[in-house]
Amino acid sequence: MEQLKTWLRSFFFMLEKEYNDKKDCITSILEQCGRSCAESCGIDDVVHEIKKNIPPNSPIEEIIDLMNGMGLWDGTLSVTGNRITGYYHECCCPIRKAGYVSSPLFCQCTKGWTKAVFENIFNREVEVRLETTIASGGDACKITVIT
Repeated sequence: MEQLKTWLRSFFFMLEKEYNDKKDCITSILEQCGRSCAESCGIDDVVHEIKKNIPPNSPIEEIIDLMNGMGLWDGTLSVTGNRITGYYHECCCPIRKAGYVSSPLFCQCTKGWTKAVFENIFNREVEVRLETTIASGGDACKITVIT
């Protein structure tokens, strides 16, 4: 596993150094990786459980209350209008927690993961914004989902 850690660190160092002008392309790739990660870690089961306990067309607030009550993530979700904001005081990513990647660029993966979750819950596209991240020096990760 040490070899994988070295490989990933080198990969992200190279992306930041050599391809800084291609951030849109890198973001798109990492978002797709995040979607794949969500699928592989069983998010479909979680979404199924949420949908089973919330009738169709329920207010966003009820869905978020259920999600907060399930304790799915190390943070809290809140709602204002059509915006859901997640606050996380520690990174939820097992790859980052294990020390494999430290690059703030890797947080773009979280956008795809978050999109996969909320697009499956709402059955429509959502916009996800990374407001702050711990990896980029913030005290917490703040993610906004616009439904």
